[in-house]
Amino acid sequence: MENGLQQSIDMAVLNPLERILLITDGTVTEILQAYYREPINLIKLSEKISTNRDIDLLDVRAGEEVLERQILLQGRDSGRTYIYAESLIAIEKFDDELRASMRDTLLNSNLPLGRLWLDHRLETFKEMVSQRQEKAHNLCSIFDISNDHHVVLRTYRVFSRKKKIMLITEMFPLNYLD
Repeated sequence: MENGLQQSIDMAVLNPLERILLITDGTVTEILQAYYREPINLIKLSEKISTNRDIDLLDVRAGEEVLERQILLQGRDSGRTYIYAESLIAIEKFDDELRASMRDTLLNSNLPLGRLWLDHRLETFKEMVSQRQEKAHNLCSIFDISNDHHVVLRTYRVFSRKKKIMLITEMFPLNYLD
């Protein structure tokens, strides 16, 4: 582990777009739109509020509200799934004036997080936690790939006003995005 980052991926096996997606601290949605020249839609697979567990990477304790969300980023025209992502959002860490509007927007819209940050003028800092690759397993049907295909994963924390507010893991198949 270097600088706290868990890394178990050979960057040399990634194509240029995959390397960019793996290391960017910008919004993945905008990168995909620019590269593929098509609008990107967010498809919510699941979303729920939970209060039943500690999440050390967010300094969340059982009893605090966390929004758990699973989404796809898909090309509007192509229908191709580019990214699968899981997010843990520590709603109670937001300031009072922002908490209600962010919670409502998260639950009632299909906007990507990067767009929400811009719309709410939320200043953020991203800290990479891990980068790795593993077998696709249950993601095969999402990406329409074989069971032995590997996916690249990156997990990062999002801070705002020095508070840990989100933990996001984004996944895409290795050598799939070209």
